[in-house]
Amino acid sequence: MVPGFRTIAYSSVVMDCHAFCDEDGKRKQLPINELANALWDQALRRTGAMNVMGDVLVGQIAVVFGDREFMAAL
Repeated sequence: MVPGFRTIAYSSVVMDCHAFCDEDGKRKQLPINELANALWDQALRRTGAMNVMGDVLVGQIAVVFGDREFMAAL
């Protein structure tokens, strides 16, 4: 799970979410995922946090969201 990536704007509504990445992606030298990094930055800013470590997301990122029951099951 991507730390701090807990919300996403979808159809002009901010939804709770979970984001998942390949934990070995950097070791595998996967390409930087610019869109995922922008969305992660937005999620962090909504909480008042910032990516102070300068970390980046690479490769494919899965962002899942749904109703309360679905989110509770994660």
